[in-house]
Amino acid sequence: MTTSTTAAALPRATEAPHVPGLPGLGSALQLLRDPYGWWPKQYRRHGSVFRVTLPIEGGTWITIAGREANELMARQGQRLFSQKMTYPKAEKILGTDLHPSITEGELQRHLRRQIAPGFSRQALAPHLPAMQTWVRRYVDGWRAGQRFNVTDETSQLGLDCISIFATGQPLGADAAAFRNYATVFTGVIAMSWPMALMSWPSVRRTREQLDAMIVERLRQHQELPPGVERAPDYFDLLSKGTLSDGSPLPERVKVVFGQMPFKNMGVYAGRVINHVLYQIVHRPEVLARVQPEIDRVLAGDEVTLEALESMRALRATISETLRILPIAVALQRTVCEPFEFGGYRFEVGDRLFTPISATHFLPEYFPDPMRFDIDRFDAAQDERRPSYVYNPFGLGHHGCVARSVFEPITMLIVGTILRHWTLTAPYQLRTIIDALPGPWPLHRMRVVGRRSASRAQSTSSFDHRHAS
Repeated sequence: MTTSTTAAALPRATEAPHVPGLPGLGSALQLLRDPYGWWPKQYRRHGSVFRVTLPIEGGTWITIAGREANELMARQGQRLFSQKMTYPKAEKILGTDLHPSITEGELQRHLRRQIAPGFSRQALAPHLPAMQTWVRRYVDGWRAGQRFNVTDETSQLGLDCISIFATGQPLGADAAAFRNYATVFTGVIAMSWPMALMSWPSVRRTREQLDAMIVERLRQHQELPPGVERAPDYFDLLSKGTLSDGSPLPERVKVVFGQMPFKNMGVYAGRVINHVLYQIVHRPEVLARVQPEIDRVLAGDEVTLEALESMRALRATISETLRILPIAVALQRTVCEPFEFGGYRFEVGDRLFTPISATHFLPEYFPDPMRFDIDRFDAAQDERRPSYVYNPFGLGHHGCVARSVFEPITMLIVGTILRHWTLTAPYQLRTIIDALPGPWPLHRMRVVGRRSASRAQSTSSFDHRHAS
């Protein structure tokens, strides 16, 4: 990369090849039909720099794709791109500009340091027994012959677990409303959905409910500090957070940071856990490999982080699911410092898409890429794989801060379900895009019967809505 006179002689990135599309819609319908495979197809056809038109603010976007583009994003993104320019609505919606997702430089690093320890595996470990107890009680409320909505159930379990981890208590509310709020929030900030959606009565009520819950649980944490009665959690970290000058985090900033586990899991939980469960139930050869691990690790009453991490086949299944059905498909960025890439010159204000998952589907990195193969993620292949070609949680300083806790929570939920029940998935997976790509929200699995290996105990007093 250079900013010399040689770079000045290069063509502008706004002159890169343009992917043909429909008037007004551009390539939107093509992306809707194939949200995962469309980006690598364009990369193979047009190279590492091309333009795409989508009905998102700005219209025509420049795309940089491939391993080298991913590396640029990871290594130099903090200098070259501006989050505030990319997401101008975020400050108004959040009520503050003090947020690691919309800041850059030293402020961004400081704010991320305030919350990152709260999303570590070490922070998760003390809460695993409570999560395990909760998930066991929840799935024990299912019954043989029941058909359940996969998105609803996995979202509820995911949000309850992240709430236990972050606040010491389950969500205490229907996850569907929180999931819808997180989706609208993401769509308005990142996908040019109208701001008016944030004022819809249901969205506004859920936001007010979430903020009120955060305020109340922060108060409870101050009244009962961690100790014998409870383990420290993410909200304890928020209570002690500071600004760069050492002063306490403002109350609004604490609330906004408190939203992060619920918004992130609200967007991801019903998608990724749903996808992982489907891949295992739909593929008997995968189930045969993960089931012995599940029965070994989840037979006891108190699972540990080390035990979860020992389930290599299940971990590989999650990794392969995130490869072929990624959530972080493409990142949006806005150039704040001129640079050169792929034979083109980029200037301040250029709007970019970087489809960081395109490399997931390139045969030079993942042979026969459309084949689901959990052996891609054994230790030997992991060592041989180049950097920046597998990016399930984003890249660089804006990568998902919760990545370290997401895998163990997914393993615990999926493992507990399959420890208790035999399921069938009598459907072929369909994909939709709302704010992000994910499974069709009306998919239903069927509970065949309780597994003989299960040691589930009756919890008839547990209040759980059964799907019919």
